[in-house]
Amino acid sequence: MGIHFNSASDLLALMNAREISSVELLRHFIQQIESFDGRINAVVSRDFERALDRAKAADGTRARSAVGELGRLHGLPMTVKESFDVSGLPTSWGTVSYAGNVAKRDADAVARLVGAGAVVFGKTNVPEGLADVQTSNPLHGRTSNPWDHARTCGGSSGGSAAALAAGFTAVELGSDLAGSLRVPAHFCGVFSHKPSYGLVPQNGHSIDADESQTDMTVLGPMARSASDLRLLLEILAGPGGFDAGGWVLQLPKARGNRLSDFRVAVLPNHGACEVDQGIQASIENLARALQRSGAEVDFDVEWPVDLELCFQDFMMMTRAVGSRRASPDLLKRMSDEAMTLRSDDRSYRAAIRRAAGMSHHAWLSLHSRRSEYRAAWQRFFRSYDVVLCPVHASLAFVHDTAGPRENRLLDINGRQQDYSQSLFWMAIAGLSYLPSTVRPVSLVGGLPTGVQIIGPYLEDMTTLRFAELLDELCPHLTYPFQAAGSRSSVDGQGSTGRQAQTDGSGIQPGILRTEGEKA
Repeated sequence: MGIHFNSASDLLALMNAREISSVELLRHFIQQIESFDGRINAVVSRDFERALDRAKAADGTRARSAVGELGRLHGLPMTVKESFDVSGLPTSWGTVSYAGNVAKRDADAVARLVGAGAVVFGKTNVPEGLADVQTSNPLHGRTSNPWDHARTCGGSSGGSAAALAAGFTAVELGSDLAGSLRVPAHFCGVFSHKPSYGLVPQNGHSIDADESQTDMTVLGPMARSASDLRLLLEILAGPGGFDAGGWVLQLPKARGNRLSDFRVAVLPNHGACEVDQGIQASIENLARALQRSGAEVDFDVEWPVDLELCFQDFMMMTRAVGSRRASPDLLKRMSDEAMTLRSDDRSYRAAIRRAAGMSHHAWLSLHSRRSEYRAAWQRFFRSYDVVLCPVHASLAFVHDTAGPRENRLLDINGRQQDYSQSLFWMAIAGLSYLPSTVRPVSLVGGLPTGVQIIGPYLEDMTTLRFAELLDELCPHLTYPFQAAGSRSSVDGQGSTGRQAQTDGSGIQPGILRTEGEKA
């Protein structure tokens, strides 16, 4: 197994024990990228020479210092999503018109990681304008899923997730408005954490130097272990910008330290957005395994809000955010089209058009209802600690970037479903500012599937700790290029990276077993 697939925590321990240097570790990642990224196209902005100089400096500091004097990420090589400003590198968001937009300073979140000792050596690909669940743009091209190159890696932090699954980086920094951290993690079999809204400052994550904090947008970590997510969040979280002068962050501790401490509400499917049967089965099997571990698990839950209405409100609010950079002419055209829609049209296409012409009064009405949702969830989490639900209706699907997104369809259990309907699963945590941790659960048909772990507002440590404890039930996957750095893990054409076999149920043997199955 190549060392570049070790967790960040393990790599830091090896460096602190002087068993490997930062320069050596960085060269491992560079070699992995040069060997395999031609097939994936994840790391689209490379800063290898400057990073090697920084790694060399980090090794010198380590040689002169005690471990306790070093930053928590001292010498750790990593990449970040292309949408973050990194001094000296372009920030384009995948748009040709911003190809020459070179950042003069690090984004606040990047600066916190660098301040803790991280060595940023590249940036990973995004959809154009961060506006798709697939990662493809006219500037850098398309990023493929390491498990199957014919399929998407997700978006908009798709390059981030693909880089982790391919062993190109130790950890990653991404962002999320409508699933951009969560969906790629699910599609690529890695871990991500969508923090509670406002936990990590957004400064430096904007294509036009806007210093405002965009509604519902969060910045968060991606990794190959839940413990690495927690490590990065502890570094990233804290007041910034206007809040830095007075606020001090003190997150509540996790609600439990054993699986048997947790009260779990389970939502494997919903009529508003049907979910692939293999994904449903993986979540149901996980819930039954939790019951056997002593957790209190409830499949028959009275949800505190109307989830379908929540979804409709979420679409309007996200499209209001998305309309911010639209031209006046485009907004006028969409607003005119909204006037022709039927009142019962609740499609994604309709939400785009209605949001374009939404008055401030209408937005405030939605915001008021969101406050009611948030209060309802706060009451709900007096009886439960976490919610388990799908991340997306499907597994990673075959690349499909033809035509407008609003016209695309996905095949779910043999039926056609709107491409954007899976935003339903993003709405639960996104609209109400709740934290959500995604971790891989199993393989279904040779592709990874994850679970979304949603918790109470500002109780991020609860969802992260629960995700860590699930290591007892869901051992980490063997990634496509993991076998000793061998090229044999893909076929001669580089078309697929699948390795694991599945049983007749589509669930990888040995990860989760239903009652009555033998080990």
